[in-house]
Parts: sequence; structure tokens; C-alpha cells
Amino acid sequence: RWKDEYKGAAKLSGATEQMERVYNCGDASATLEIRPKLAALVKRHTVQRLFKLKMRVQDNARRMSARGIYVDQDRLDEARKHYTARMATTLAHLRRITNDDEFDPAKPAQLSDAIYTRFGAPVISRTKTGKRTLDATALAWVRPYLAPDGKEFIDHYLLWKQAQKIESTYLREGWRDGKNRVHGIEIQRDGAEHVIFSVTVPVTDRWSSSPNAQNRPEGDGKDPLTNVRRVYRARPGFVL
Repeated sequence: RWKDEYKGAAKLSGATEQMERVYNCGDASATLEIRPKLAALVKRHTVQRLFKLKMRVQDNARRMSARGIYVDQDRLDEARKHYTARMATTLAHLRRITNDDEFDPAKPAQLSDAIYTRFGAPVISRTKTGKRTLDATALAWVRPYLAPDGKEFIDHYLLWKQAQKIESTYLREGWRDGKNRVHGIEIQRDGAEHVIFSVTVPVTDRWSSSPNAQNRPEGDGKDPLTNVRRVYRARPGFVL
């Protein structure tokens, strides 16, 4: 009932503190109500030992979240400037190739028109809605069929897309998408990022985290500024 009447329709992006409290209290209340049934199922399937282990690991994850991961602000600023500059450089190349100072690769309509209409790329696949595919795999397939300027365009677009993805997903100040998922990096007043780790949500027994702190790019191995992981540092008195 909670999910149908309130939670399912809740839009927490930009929600008030009171709304978040009601939302979380509803989750806690529902969990408390089903606890006896869950405990009976655990006992019936003789998985008490596994359940206790999971709870101990989850407690460790909770303490890790509370302790946080320290962030080196200087290195974070350097990484942000690096990827912002890379985006600006590749965008300049894209606008030069298209001869359009207003070209925006973030707009699918403009990108599709440039690749498939201006440069004449063959349409080899479409999305479920019938639109021409623009992912990296499709672009790799059509690239050999293009003239030199079309190939150069795709090369610069993929570099721009990679930089934009890293900047927005791992380096930008914390933000939420339309599905209320957290992206970027949120630094609290103690100088640490308090990532929420969970070992009970994934059905494969792996860990999950929000925002995604488990897949931070290591970079190209040549330029240290491309290594997003270097923005983290050990807290005073410890070595990372």
C-alpha cells in the first residue's frame, strides 16, 4: 500500500526535508512490519548462518559509509580542469568539421543529423523507438564507410563523449538524474565523500554503492590527470 499510494509516485529530486523524512519513515515502517515473516522464511530455509554473515558484512559497509573516503580537493580541481579542457578542445574540432558554431554533441538530433545526413553514414541499426543508433558500437561499425571528414568527426565525438561521461559521472559536484540516482562526487564538511555501500541489494552477492565509487576510471596509464582514483587520499595518520 505504501508503495502504491506514495512511494511509487514520489519524486525525491528537489524534495523538502519533511518529504524525505516521511519517505524514509515509510520504508522503515514497512520493513518492521514484514520482519516476522522474513525471520520465519530465514529459519524455514535454514539460512540463518548466511543471514547473520550478511548482516555483519552490511554493518561493516554501514561503518565504511559513516567514516567516508577523504578527497584531495587540489587533485579533484586538477582532474575537473583536465576533463573540462578536453571537452572544450574536442567540441571545437566538432564545430570546425561541421562548420557550425552552434553544434552541440549532447543533443541526439544534431548528432544524428551530422552522422547520418551530413556525412552519409549507413543506418545499420535503430533503437526501439525507431531512431538511428548513436552508441559507440554502432559508430564503430559505420566509421569505415565514411569519408575522412566523417571519420575525423566520429573520432573527436568519441573523445568528447568519454570526457563528458567521466566529468559528469565521477567528478562533477553531486547531482541526481531523473531516476533519483546519485552521480558525481559529494564532499561533506569533514572533507570526505560518504558513499552508501550495500551488500543486500544486488542479488549476485556483490557490493553496490551510491554514487558509484567502485568503477572510478584509472585513466590511460600515461597522464596521471586522467586517473580519477588519485583524487582520493588517506585520512591524517593513515596511508592509502
